[in-house]
Amino acid sequence: MKILIAGDDFIPASMFQKCLEERLSKMVKDLEFRAFDTGLEGMPRKKLPDVNEYWGRPQDLIERIEGVEILIVSFAPVTKQVIAAGKNLRLIGCSRGGPVNVNVEAATSRGIPVLHTPGRNADAVADFTFGLILALVRNIPKAELFVRSGKWRSPKEDTFEKPTGPELTGRTIGIIGFGEVGSRVGMRATGFKMNILVYDPYISREKVETIGGKMVDLKTLMSESDIITLHLRLPPRVKGFIRAEQLAWMKKTAYLINTSRGVALDEKALYDALKARRIAGAALDVYEKEPISPNNPLLGLDNVILTPHVAGISTDIPVRSCRMLAEDVGRFLKGEKPLHVINPSVLEML
Repeated sequence: MKILIAGDDFIPASMFQKCLEERLSKMVKDLEFRAFDTGLEGMPRKKLPDVNEYWGRPQDLIERIEGVEILIVSFAPVTKQVIAAGKNLRLIGCSRGGPVNVNVEAATSRGIPVLHTPGRNADAVADFTFGLILALVRNIPKAELFVRSGKWRSPKEDTFEKPTGPELTGRTIGIIGFGEVGSRVGMRATGFKMNILVYDPYISREKVETIGGKMVDLKTLMSESDIITLHLRLPPRVKGFIRAEQLAWMKKTAYLINTSRGVALDEKALYDALKARRIAGAALDVYEKEPISPNNPLLGLDNVILTPHVAGISTDIPVRSCRMLAEDVGRFLKGEKPLHVINPSVLEML
């Protein structure tokens, strides 16, 4: 059995291969791996019409895919042309929650299941989100700078000369998007004894109520929450879910967190609200354009924390992603239903 692995700077092909060998070596006698890594330097100059958020070139896969039955990728572009070139392809695995770099429609038309790894970084993002909440609300970065700048000159323990802020207990957190990440943020909020409001038209009220949360409409959430955190995935070409109108609903003392997608938030409207102190502060890990421009006006504000799209990256994720894929590849080869298939209808045809 021939398996083609396209690794990258985040998950190298060698890690994929090790996990697959551990899972499949006792099941498959004739394992043959073709493995290579695609770095950022391989990013094509032109946007491909049928895949998104990819690294590398389709040609790198096409040149290696002859006779391959299983294709494993992280960010490599699995286009319609790649799938057509894989005459023997039986299975595609992508180590991402949303395999937007895979043409799922083309795979489905060939009857090829596409495995993915939903929730692989959900805990990482939820942890980071709460880290931003605490840092922003309690002014932790400013407190650290207070020490380094030599401004701490008073021996008094309790003084409001020091940067500080309100506690989380008893405050209301509004979670927009209650999927893998949003629900985990909600679970963490229960540990701080916060009131939880949720806006998500695609999930059940019962799911929200399992953690003591309350399902509300968007305006209620925006106007009643002390902290609002975004965890939604927008359709392609949809921008600005939270705009000036929605920001105007917020309390003057409220904070906004975005660790989802930069396009979920109108940056200009946010800048205006922060500059005018119409909201207390914000923390962003994602931006409309990345990397953030050195001329971005948000960099000139003192009531915003900016981080480099790192919420979904932890040292645990690469191995977790590989193992999730390897386990599902093993299930597929044993004739069992994989746990995470983005196009499950094809399994009925096999």
